Amino acid sequence: SQERLECMIEADFGRSMKYILPTAFWACYPVFVFIYLVILALMMAKCAYPVYAFYFTKFMIMAFRKAGGFSHSEALARLGGLSDEALQQFVSDPIGILTTPARMME
Repeated sequence: SQERLECMIEADFGRSMKYILPTAFWACYPVFVFIYLVILALMMAKCAYPVYAFYFTKFMIMAFRKAGGFSHSEALARLGGLSDEALQQFVSDPIGILTTPARMME
């Protein structure tokens, strides 16, 4: 118990160390926060990113269908055929791509 620990510390060190446990907790608190943030980041990477990717893909297909006049299967084929550079360009400026048909066909 806390009292027993205090008595042992007083016997060994000759002074009262009543606040040793709260002090130890607050000394370790930044480590607890860091561990919490690491766990939160891992959960975001494992749980939230797939949901984001799913909805972003649905948005891109909808944008191809509405602005480009493609059917669902054609939009999927276009999305699958995009290079990394074209995909990055579409992500950075989707409205500019969709409102300029020549850029959309590239």
